[in-house]
Amino acid sequence: EVILVVKGDVNGDGKITLADSTRAKAIFNGKVIPDTEDVFAADVSGDGAVKMADSTQIKAAFNGKKNLTW
Repeated sequence: EVILVVKGDVNGDGKITLADSTRAKAIFNGKVIPDTEDVFAADVSGDGAVKMADSTQIKAAFNGKKNLTW
């Protein structure tokens, strides 16, 4: 089985939206228990943890103010 994960696409719908930022924030706040793919997609800073800054960067990417890179 191959799973394709896109940085910033936390809900896995194929696009980066405000819902992805909201899900990353919920993971950070402990309201959502993430699986490995969630953490990989939400951790846009690449530091190994989902933080509020990741949610902010995902929102900035949605608004066209930031490019998310690997």
